[in-house]
Order: sequence, then structure tokens, then C-alpha cells
Amino acid sequence: MNIKRINRWYAALGVVLVIGLCIFFTGMWFNGAKYCYGGAACTYFKHLDWESLCAGLFGLAGGLAVIAISKDQIKAQTDISTMRNHKADQYCHPLELTRAVLEDCEKRLRTLAQILDGAEIQMFNPEVKQNTMAEWEKDLALCIIEFDRKMEHLNKLLDSLGPQNFSMDAYTNINQAIAFANEFKVDSHNFTLGELMATSNSFIKTIQSTMGSTQRARIALTFQIETIRRSLLTID
Repeated sequence: MNIKRINRWYAALGVVLVIGLCIFFTGMWFNGAKYCYGGAACTYFKHLDWESLCAGLFGLAGGLAVIAISKDQIKAQTDISTMRNHKADQYCHPLELTRAVLEDCEKRLRTLAQILDGAEIQMFNPEVKQNTMAEWEKDLALCIIEFDRKMEHLNKLLDSLGPQNFSMDAYTNINQAIAFANEFKVDSHNFTLGELMATSNSFIKTIQSTMGSTQRARIALTFQIETIRRSLLTID
């Protein structure tokens, strides 16, 4: 771990300082002695250039101190950066979850519109006998069920997260998408051909309007997420 590495730098600094101070005070003591009386240690220190040795050791200690302090600063900056990233993730997680749900809704709604467009085209294709009015009506019913299910999921997500997590633009457009879904009602399933065509086209328009709102909400969420991350990660 980084803490252990930094401790080793401080330990090395302490060892070098202790050795340097021991040599310094020993050299100073023997330097003050006038006679050695044949003592080996005294003679050794009398001829030892201990001042240069101490200077080198204290210089090394200064370098170790710089390294140790730098390591401390790097770790502190890393810890701050990690904390800011974690905080940004906490704030952005519900927004990113909602954006993912909106993206999934858009893909599915686009598919539903294509299914209904294809059913109408095939209905009037004399070469494809299996695509009858009953099958078109069945496709419409299944698409409406899938549409309602997606919008209900989005509505529950919005209720669980609450308006305080979203920007005004994002929240307004998500609510608008849900409102489009709630406004679309089908009164009967025993359609004439004209009623089936009108209902299918009306439903496709509802899908398109809903997709417009989800796209605007998704763009607003993306901007909100980027703003939050930028504000939290660029604090001095």
C-alpha cells in the first residue's frame, strides 16, 4: 500500500539523520580533544573527514525528506480525486439509470412504430395473404400493451427517484412523455378498416411525440450529468 511505502521513506530519513547526528557529535567531541593517548577511535576521527561525511548524509536526508513529502502530497491528491469521483458517481447514478431507461424506451418505441407501419403496408399487399386485418389489429394491440408497459416502468422510476434529482428540463420532458402515453386511449377492439387505420396512425403519432420528449429528456440528462461531474471534479 502507499502508506507503507511512505513510512519506509520516513524510516530511511530517520536512519540517515541518526547516523549523521551520531557522526557529527562524535566528530565534534573528538575534535575538541587535544590528545588521543593512543586511542584507536580518537585517532580515526582525528584523521576522518567527518564534516564532509556529515554534509553528504544531511544532504541525503534532505533528498529523502523531499521524496517522503512528495509521496504524502501525491497520496493526498489521489485520495481527494477518488473521493470526488465517488461523490460524482453517487449524484450521477440515478440520472445515468434514467438515461439508460430512456434510451431503451426510444429503441423499443421506434420498433413498435416500424411494426405498425409494416402491418399497414402488408395489409394492402395482394401478394401476402396471411397479413389480414385481424393480424394488423393483433399487432396494434400488442404494441399498445408494450408501449404502456414501457411508460409505466418510466413512471415508476420517476416516482421512486423524485423530482429533486433531475433538472427542470429533464423532469418536464419525462413527465410529458408519460402524459402522451396516458392521453392515448383505445375505446374498442372491433374496428372497421377505417377505424383501424385511424387508430394505428394516431398511435404512431403518439409514439413519435413520446420519442421526441424522451430524446429531449435524455439530452437534458446528459448535460446535467456532465455539469455535475465537471463541477465536482474540477474543484480546487
